[in-house]
Amino acid sequence: MVLQQNLLRAILDKISNEQLITSPLTAIRVVNAVVAMLIVDSNFTNTAVESFASQVGRVGGSTGTFVTAPTHTVSGAVHLDPSLSDKLWAAIRHDSIAAFAAKYPATLSPAALG
Repeated sequence: MVLQQNLLRAILDKISNEQLITSPLTAIRVVNAVVAMLIVDSNFTNTAVESFASQVGRVGGSTGTFVTAPTHTVSGAVHLDPSLSDKLWAAIRHDSIAAFAAKYPATLSPAALG
């Protein structure tokens, strides 16, 4: 999970540092490349993709807050911690992940290795 988050940080930094979203043609190529690497919900409309691209252009990997869904292990199986997970999903819905991470620092993912 941390490796995936570090990859996402690096991609966001590259997009932000090189201002890859400022040109419409480059933006389309970047978004297509990112979408090709992700599983995208079938309800993810073109408008949503455009909005995502616009937001990504303003965000770098070092400006985001990365958290890991809280889990616990029962008989060797990993399960989401329902009480804390519900709070995380609410934080995602309300765009308050940084506040969630501050309140529950154990969920904060380690920073990318420099």
